[in-house]
Amino acid sequence: MTGRMTFTQPRGLTISLGGLTVLLIAAAIWPWLPSGRTMSQATPAAAAAERVTAPALPALTAFSDTVERPLFWPARRRISAGGPVAGATLLEQRYRLLGIVAIGEVRRAVLDDVGGHRTVELAEHAALDGWTLTRIEAESVTFEGPSGTTTLALRPGAGSR
Repeated sequence: MTGRMTFTQPRGLTISLGGLTVLLIAAAIWPWLPSGRTMSQATPAAAAAERVTAPALPALTAFSDTVERPLFWPARRRISAGGPVAGATLLEQRYRLLGIVAIGEVRRAVLDDVGGHRTVELAEHAALDGWTLTRIEAESVTFEGPSGTTTLALRPGAGSR
């Protein structure tokens, strides 16, 4: 004996595994094979049955509560109509807070001048129409001015005109 072993596989097992492999490959590609029927051969009734139509959507007025109480706004309070509010300062009537930009220690408030159709960017301690921006927080800014202290808060949808 030379120390060399040979292993032979039974011939029947090899044929069985080969047949099983071919069968599994055929089953895997079966869904992608053409059906043999073309669109021109399909009957009009069958073609109409295969068409899918989208369901009718409800009117936009059905979503009024969703618009007035936004899902992703933490307070989920009704948003005011946008007219002058009794007791609101001139600053609150003229400007609305669009956003707050913070990069490291530098913070800026972006305000929309509703009447002038312009955007104003302010840093802390900057002046605007006689008001001084005293504090910039995550969702609001605080001004001090002639009629005291006033705070502008972010509102949902503030960026859209």
